[in-house]
Amino acid sequence: MIDYRVVENFSKRFHCTMTVMTHGEHWFHTEQQMNFLGLWISNNFQNRKVSRLER
Repeated sequence: MIDYRVVENFSKRFHCTMTVMTHGEHWFHTEQQMNFLGLWISNNFQNRKVSRLER
């Protein structure tokens, strides 16, 4: 795993948003984790136009 600070610095450097689930695990598999991921996907990709380069 990569240290949190390294990922946080990358996020700031490249102006990315970062979402962290408290007590989440590397591989989401529980119902609570999957619900968190589903909500994140809905909040971040709903009605979003995707460029040809992102496909």
